[in-house]
Amino acid sequence: MAVVVFVLSAVQVGGAGSTSGSLGLVGLDKWLHAVGYAGLSFLVAAAFGRRGWRSLTAVVALVVVFGGAIELVQGALPWRSASVLDLLADAVGALVGVAAYRGWRAVRGRVRPV
Repeated sequence: MAVVVFVLSAVQVGGAGSTSGSLGLVGLDKWLHAVGYAGLSFLVAAAFGRRGWRSLTAVVALVVVFGGAIELVQGALPWRSASVLDLLADAVGALVGVAAYRGWRAVRGRVRPV
């Protein structure tokens, strides 16, 4: 998943960078960042296999640092640009992904096999 996010972050794209979205507040690119990083943080949390807040905080930090590194790479590419707002969308997505993982683990722990 991290490789997919990295490759999609480095390729030349058109149209996803729209600055207006729902009610003109959030562009499609920010939604794509949030969804991608939510999925990434969910999978990283599952790979760690722990539910504690320390582990989940480390997952968020790791995923956000990864997003920051990608923004630095994008800043060096002539067809891309770095954005603090993209990094913020990455962080929001990472938090959502970890929350979804925690919820999934809680529900999974309550369901008894037949």
